[in-house]
Amino acid sequence: MSLERWEKDDSLVARIESLDWRQRYQTAVLALRRLRAPVLEIAMPAEWGIPLDLVSSIFATLTAEPSNALADAIHTAADELQTAPLFSSEWDPGLTQEVQLETIGALLRLNDRLMDLDVDSAEYIVYKTRAMTTYLDEFVADSLTPNPAEDTHQRYHSQLGDEVGVYGLDYFGSRNIELELACHAGIVQQSPDEGFFSSAAGRELLELCDDYSTELLTALRRVDPAAGSAHGGGA
Repeated sequence: MSLERWEKDDSLVARIESLDWRQRYQTAVLALRRLRAPVLEIAMPAEWGIPLDLVSSIFATLTAEPSNALADAIHTAADELQTAPLFSSEWDPGLTQEVQLETIGALLRLNDRLMDLDVDSAEYIVYKTRAMTTYLDEFVADSLTPNPAEDTHQRYHSQLGDEVGVYGLDYFGSRNIELELACHAGIVQQSPDEGFFSSAAGRELLELCDDYSTELLTALRRVDPAAGSAHGGGA
């Protein structure tokens, strides 16, 4: 089976290859941020044994500047996370659980190479975000449940430029690519002397990714009955 363009596009890979390890770290964190709400706001199966507060703390800690202290904190949290029953059994996940599993797996991949994030690891994490958002689009297209945002999504597509439209993706896949490109531009334009996530540009990108993540959450709750259970807390 041939790969879709979004799966292995030379220009998308080249953007990651052009970054230094710190910029690749920032790229990976922002990609994961776009999947955050479905992990923190929808209850995971109790038998997975995943401590929500631990996962939430990992997401929060990742927005610090990469350092040995940050790496130690993430390694400690990741080690604790991997003691959960989730990692000792096989699972047959539905849509929402697949998004949650892939996000947790990507968090652990980032932990493995946090202070020297190579191109393959960064691309793996960014790819997982592309894959999950495209996967959601398939469910939205097949769902018999009315989509209250359909008109908004159609207007978005009607105004989509060639840079994103060339991938032929539906709403969530296209929006994710658009944000991926915006994050790349913000990262490469940022002064290396200023902490990225505490800068105005970094905060704006985090907010954009959070807004998108909330859209994913809303769509998952609409098309997947398993997504109806909230954690009752909040990210």
